Amino acid sequence: MRILQYYRFLVGTKIPFDKWPAIIERYLLEQKLHHQSFHYCLVTYDDSERCRSVLDGTKCETCSAPESACERCRKEAEDTLRKGTACERAMKENPFLGTIKVRQMRYYTIQSLNNFHDESNNSKENIYAIIPKIYRRYGFAETALIYRDIDFFSLRISTPAPESEYLLSGYEGSGITLYRSCLSQDNAIILVVESRYPGEVLNSTPYADALGKLLPGIKCLSATKIIMEDGEQACYEALHSQAKPLIKQAKEFFHKHIPEEKGNDEPDQKLSVASWLKKLSKRYGYTYSGYLNYMYFLEKKLSNGHYICLEFLSNPLSPAADPYVKLCGLGFNLEIWADGFSPQNSRDASDFFTKLFDTLAQAEESVFAAILDLYPNTPDWFIPTH
Repeated sequence: MRILQYYRFLVGTKIPFDKWPAIIERYLLEQKLHHQSFHYCLVTYDDSERCRSVLDGTKCETCSAPESACERCRKEAEDTLRKGTACERAMKENPFLGTIKVRQMRYYTIQSLNNFHDESNNSKENIYAIIPKIYRRYGFAETALIYRDIDFFSLRISTPAPESEYLLSGYEGSGITLYRSCLSQDNAIILVVESRYPGEVLNSTPYADALGKLLPGIKCLSATKIIMEDGEQACYEALHSQAKPLIKQAKEFFHKHIPEEKGNDEPDQKLSVASWLKKLSKRYGYTYSGYLNYMYFLEKKLSNGHYICLEFLSNPLSPAADPYVKLCGLGFNLEIWADGFSPQNSRDASDFFTKLFDTLAQAEESVFAAILDLYPNTPDWFIPTH
């Protein structure tokens, strides 16, 4: 079983991307760490087929835009074809980037340049030299730089070369991934420390803390990812099958105890969902983990190492706080129950949230225990992934 301990530093736009490599080089030097290979992946979207269809008129047959837009549309298509894609421009000026890889998706075409086949660090200095151009000159949609197979704890665990070009979550192996996108705010430095289990899974938090000191003010999210061998996977699938009827009972338990009708006759009132969750988390023994991507996260660690994980979907533009209840631990992440809730006022919030946490407390001693007793204890190093 491969154990991947993830630490995702949410850099966003707080530090310019061309400054990131210097931070990583300083980190590796200070921690006396070395990486076996260096990879790059530069991604763009090829719009040339659509542009050609504009110029030959075939796109116009299904276009609903007014005629006044035609001249501008044709000029944009001509300019796009004349300039070429980011991959084409970068490859022309930097032959070391190699040949363009093409992936044809259903609605669009992706081009990329990568050196996933290279098992050395030979391309690192060349990439460092053009980093300022990646967005300012070429305009790549996504970029990932990977410091692969880092010798954490003076151990090097060899991993296969990257295969997927979707590296938003970071490379699966001991290393550091620098991920930058112009399509979202998910720009992040992702530290991953791999261990093998059964066996000693060492505490990787000091490595994350050391990197955090070089990224002051940058929030870090941590999680554990499990990659099982075939035999282990079969064992857990058998446990999941045994858990299915118990999960159904747990779902019925919540439907029975949580009222369908919510609200009251008192006036609407603006309130803070976070304040209620923080207060009730403390009262019922949960840890409030914060708000990210329209979700509030809470968790409670049980005596067997397993977790009750709570998520509340809440858009800032609406009063919703839709609850999702999960059970998770080493090798499992089980969805138990979900509901919809938009607190009308303080009394409504108090009634619903209190009833929910009271029900969770009862479930912990009954329907949850029946499910969790099926699974082996979860080790202390495990961090749940919501």
